[in-house]
Amino acid sequence: MKRWKKKKSKKIKTIDVAELNKYCKAMRDYLKKTHKQPDILCVGGAKLSSIDEMGCDIHIMLQFNNPAIDADYWDTIHIGSTGRDYSLFGYIAGVRSSNDPVVEPRGKPDDIPEWEWDRLGADHTFTWLTPDEMQKAINLRMSDSGSVDMKLRYMNLLALRMVKDGYTARYVIGFDS
Repeated sequence: MKRWKKKKSKKIKTIDVAELNKYCKAMRDYLKKTHKQPDILCVGGAKLSSIDEMGCDIHIMLQFNNPAIDADYWDTIHIGSTGRDYSLFGYIAGVRSSNDPVVEPRGKPDDIPEWEWDRLGADHTFTWLTPDEMQKAINLRMSDSGSVDMKLRYMNLLALRMVKDGYTARYVIGFDS
């Protein structure tokens, strides 16, 4: 387990990652409620995050499994946020845009445990897409402006390849405000 060190009055206190994540979440919630600008970065597991302005963010994880081995077990890659691309949000789930989604939001998949939802960090408009549906949303967004987050584009190429190789894959998506 990773451990983080925090300076306190010239003494070093060891903080568990779960404790640090809890503190950072409380700090982010406080900043959202008070609309204050932070002058700190919180470490949330392996990712750094900062609230720079109020708005809507997307939270994405890619899940895949091999039905030939175990159709009930999903491996998960947390992609995180891809920036505030409201046009893309519209194509993905009809969020913050007049664009029609490629499929209507489906809600949370039933087979994801609650702790995984907490880890995703989203609080509304949950849905999931296949890699083909995500590619359609990416293509629609690119036809608008020619720009989509490279991380998402590359992850979708990986997901499409995995499907071609016999895996099942899906994007699980939620938003925060």
